[in-house]
Amino acid sequence: MPILDCQHLDMTGRRFNGAIFLLDSHFLHIKGLHVTNVLQPASGELVSGLGASLCSNLTTENVEASNVCGRGMSYWGIAGHPEAAHIEYDTTRYINCDVFNCGVLLSEVPGNGSDAWKLDNESAGYLYFSGCRAWGCGHDGFDISGSGVTVFDHCWSFDQNFSGALEGNGLKFYGNRGDDARIGPDGQFILGTQVEGVRKVVKNCIAVNNVGIGFYDLGYKPYYPNNARVYNNSLYKNGIGIQMAINGEYPGQNPGGYRNNIIFGTRETDAPGRPYHLCVTYVYIESNNTWNYADVSIVGSIPWWQPFDELPVTDEDFLSLDWSQLSRPRKADGYLPDITFVKLAPSSGLIDAGTDVGISFLGLAPDIGAFEYDPEEIVVTDPSDERDFGITVYPNPANGRVWIQTKESGLYRFRVLDISGRELISSRGNLPAGSNHLLGLPSLMAGVYILEVKMGDTCQREKLVVY
Repeated sequence: MPILDCQHLDMTGRRFNGAIFLLDSHFLHIKGLHVTNVLQPASGELVSGLGASLCSNLTTENVEASNVCGRGMSYWGIAGHPEAAHIEYDTTRYINCDVFNCGVLLSEVPGNGSDAWKLDNESAGYLYFSGCRAWGCGHDGFDISGSGVTVFDHCWSFDQNFSGALEGNGLKFYGNRGDDARIGPDGQFILGTQVEGVRKVVKNCIAVNNVGIGFYDLGYKPYYPNNARVYNNSLYKNGIGIQMAINGEYPGQNPGGYRNNIIFGTRETDAPGRPYHLCVTYVYIESNNTWNYADVSIVGSIPWWQPFDELPVTDEDFLSLDWSQLSRPRKADGYLPDITFVKLAPSSGLIDAGTDVGISFLGLAPDIGAFEYDPEEIVVTDPSDERDFGITVYPNPANGRVWIQTKESGLYRFRVLDISGRELISSRGNLPAGSNHLLGLPSLMAGVYILEVKMGDTCQREKLVVY
């Protein structure tokens, strides 16, 4: 991977700094770059490793930012802004990107402003994070504002625990200011018209060992509620598990929905001395989590949740609680590493204890947490499990089916994965050397997928194009 190392840039007399900054840029794809050592000028202005403003429709893939004295990646999307009618839509994606070790030193509050991702999108914007990681930063892992749609899919945020940090949250999403919000002639903020529908989605994500809040669903005054959907996530060892701050002017309107989530090992305690799993101020929707909803009539002065005693969570529910696995090197294809952290043990009561939210699952019902338990999965503790054992895939591009020719004899397992690592098709067979295995692809839409072939404790992964 090419490296843009900025450590030798002469900062004398500079007020601003940034490794790469895009202005009024559209329909660009940036792939395969590591930006590092971006220094903060003496002026104290924040810097950015990869910044973009007044932009739309950008894709950032397999890009890393590290040792940035400010924000690892920043973005302002303008689709839907009243002064940008020429930008009709914005789909901006961050795919398999890492940001780590960002910290601001020239600040009255140590670390303040050094988010891994600091982004804002207007009402017609769509931000999509897939397979991204943030760790070791001085402020938040993901700090995303605006009234556009934001989706976090299989993202990990951990170790945001800078000493003396102002916040240190895992994922923070907020600022639903509606459509056509603006600053009035008197300089005062004018809230726009409320935008209908879900504005924030968090699914199959992990937040662990963040000094602040694991997930911060922030809709304080004057903003509208986020109408968030938070499904199948795992939160462990955060200061507070989840906080929902909701504008009291909209009680019960567009409440967030939380299903199939694990909160465990929270470090802080609330007023009654319970682990501070949730900090909630108004009505929300929940089911099949490791806590239960409760209104003030049940819990008195400490509203809106209570432990789910019928489904206690213990260390024994998981194969591993070693979160150092989260920073392992990525696979050769750029995807997240294989881990056992917070994957469910075979004896866990969290298996099949969830509810169907439209995410594919194994077994009788979805599991609770970020990972589905797979009784046929080979647990690999060594991240260097990939090797080329000579399979041939044809035709590729494929339509409806693909042949896989083996070079070695053995018991094979074949899986087709989408871009987020979700299993779509699986098959297995005990095959002799030189045989051909037919794998049907009847349900796949045109696109790019990953074909994973496992034999024993090793695997080979190939890009599969379906047309």
